[in-house]
Amino acid sequence: MLVLPRTVVPFFTNLRAVYAAVTSGSLSLLATGIDSIFDVGSNFVLYYIHYKSSKMDANKWPVGGARLETIGNVIYGMTHLLQL
Repeated sequence: MLVLPRTVVPFFTNLRAVYAAVTSGSLSLLATGIDSIFDVGSNFVLYYIHYKSSKMDANKWPVGGARLETIGNVIYGMTHLLQL
């Protein structure tokens, strides 16, 4: 399952980039660290929405979690748009 590597690896990349930015004073490295923060955050949103959509009661919500996954994709796209 790729959930752990896709969440943990960017987190440690972020820590390394922030440490390098602080010690060197480089704005480029700071931008890389901010990008990593958005990557981890947006992946967390996608995993959370997928988890919630798979646990929805089909009797109460006949459409199921399909709408939640669409909302998750929109939020994911907006976080990446905010990076620009």
